[in-house]
Amino acid sequence: CNTGDVNLSATYPITIYDRDPCHQNANIINSFSIGNVVLANDCYQFTHEIIYQNADSIFMVLGDNGIVSPIQIPCDFPLDGITEECDYYNNIKSTVIPDTIRTAIFQDDYFQNCNEEIILVAPYYIQNPIWNETVSNDTLIVRQGGWYYLSGITPCGDEFQDSVFVTEQHLRPAFPNDTICQFDTLIFRLTYEDVDASIRLPSNTSSAWLPDIDSNYIFIPEQSGDYQLRFRANVNRVCFLPGQTDIHVRPAPFTTIDTTFCAGPITLQNQTFTLTTDTLLSFSYPFSEFCDSTIQYQINILDTSYQTIHLTACAGDSVLFQNTPIAAGENQTFVNTNINGCDSTIFVSVQILEPSTATEIFLDFCIGDSILIFDDYQALAGIYANNFTNINGCDSLVQITLTELPVFQTEDLITICSGASVLIHGQPESQSGFYEAIFTTQNGCDSISFVELDLYATASLEAEITASCADETNGEISLTITEGDGPFFFDWSDGNTADSIRQNLPPGSYTLTLTDAHGCTSIHGYNVAVLVEANCNSPLQEPHWYAPNAFSPNNDGRNDRFTSYANAQMEQIELLEIFDRGGNLVFRAEHILFDEEALGWDGSLKGQPMNPQVLVWRAVVIDGNGNRENASGDVTLMR
Repeated sequence: CNTGDVNLSATYPITIYDRDPCHQNANIINSFSIGNVVLANDCYQFTHEIIYQNADSIFMVLGDNGIVSPIQIPCDFPLDGITEECDYYNNIKSTVIPDTIRTAIFQDDYFQNCNEEIILVAPYYIQNPIWNETVSNDTLIVRQGGWYYLSGITPCGDEFQDSVFVTEQHLRPAFPNDTICQFDTLIFRLTYEDVDASIRLPSNTSSAWLPDIDSNYIFIPEQSGDYQLRFRANVNRVCFLPGQTDIHVRPAPFTTIDTTFCAGPITLQNQTFTLTTDTLLSFSYPFSEFCDSTIQYQINILDTSYQTIHLTACAGDSVLFQNTPIAAGENQTFVNTNINGCDSTIFVSVQILEPSTATEIFLDFCIGDSILIFDDYQALAGIYANNFTNINGCDSLVQITLTELPVFQTEDLITICSGASVLIHGQPESQSGFYEAIFTTQNGCDSISFVELDLYATASLEAEITASCADETNGEISLTITEGDGPFFFDWSDGNTADSIRQNLPPGSYTLTLTDAHGCTSIHGYNVAVLVEANCNSPLQEPHWYAPNAFSPNNDGRNDRFTSYANAQMEQIELLEIFDRGGNLVFRAEHILFDEEALGWDGSLKGQPMNPQVLVWRAVVIDGNGNRENASGDVTLMR
């Protein structure tokens, strides 16, 4: 640091000696310049490595070009015409090789080893050194991390001030002191695995304190007074970090009331509860400026009786219970008072005897025939009814609807895959059209059958093929399905089941077996040509990616999910988030691949499809070089 009023030049010299050059001839170990202009009242930090192993200590002189030895700092300097000689009293300093953590020159910061101490040493030229405005000594023993301050007087009569921050390698377990109420709960969480903990009670006795299954230390004081919570973290076999927290527990008024109630809804302290078993209820109210007053009710539930009675009756009839008629199919609840003064409940259910509803039978016959109904032959269409008595003694109505069968005619629509065949009227057929045949039905009536045969639309594809270098795998097949019914299943000849985009392909022929939603298959062949060698030697393709501005999640196999697509130079989608017009997050995904539509958003929120709308997306993508890009846009959800 330049404490003068004149700038130090970049050639300002520094010389390293093997012994103190102020008192004896010393050998020069190394000499160099600072290499940078240091402005007045400014500092410059740099590193210079010295390889030297033949001495226990080295001596560094600032502003020394190595010409004079032994030297007298006040007389031999400055060498470059600077007149403020007094500022050079602290040019010479020494340090031990190797530097140990037990003795620290005050200009540096050190970690304090566990169970050890470090010694902060004031520069030898400082007069009347004072540490932290309290300790007057050349050195200060430090056993705990924190800030330490040094002040004193330089040989020039100026005030000297400096500071150092000592950091502990291991943080001590510490929690702030606190005041709580009786029966409150404090939960302590420690990051150390091996901890010994204890509690000193107000009676000055101590007890071990064990954590719960989640390694939490839970403190619930049952009496007021002063507690001391003690921790000791066992870092290793020789390192123990102690910690202590003082807790003052204020008394909280507590009242216990024993009472009895009948089972069911009860009201206590203006609150309603439904109780069926003995219960303990507590109510807290503001009592003082700090703690609450607690009223605890021990409630004993008196026995109640509940009985269910099942009765039967014919439809339209009723039964009499406790002078109350109950219609068949209905329920009735009777509430009486038992010996305890509580309700005795009887639930009566009247079941309808079966069959109690009319039985409907539908029969048909060919025109000109007759059929036996209720012991009579009937030749006319119509409704015939009769009453019977069932096994329960109830009336049972049987109603028969008789229908004349005309010439029976059926119309069927059959759809098959193109190239397949189906049996129609006993003959294999594969061409679309209408087929007609006359049969005799099982009941002897004529039946005319009309069948329309239709063919499913054959899948049609448009292909965009990118050639590949001869010894590379940079070919690509990108397919667009223009006809057919999705979703589609892709089965490539090389065993791959990827969707309509194939990347990183070597030159060659590829066969795709495409299966649509109806199970119809079609075979398509593609050839990835060999790219001209001159084109293969061109620079690599720049990373490129894009996100569509619309998608339609209708399970047709095309644009059913929203994601992003890219060339081979893009790595992954690190983050994809989608928000609705209100700014609510509806979808989030992390670390997904480009072109993987199955990993994108299906247009639903919490399992329910969203209505068509415009949404906003935000993404973070990474290219093959590890570069990240933040992007956003909007996408239209269509149905």
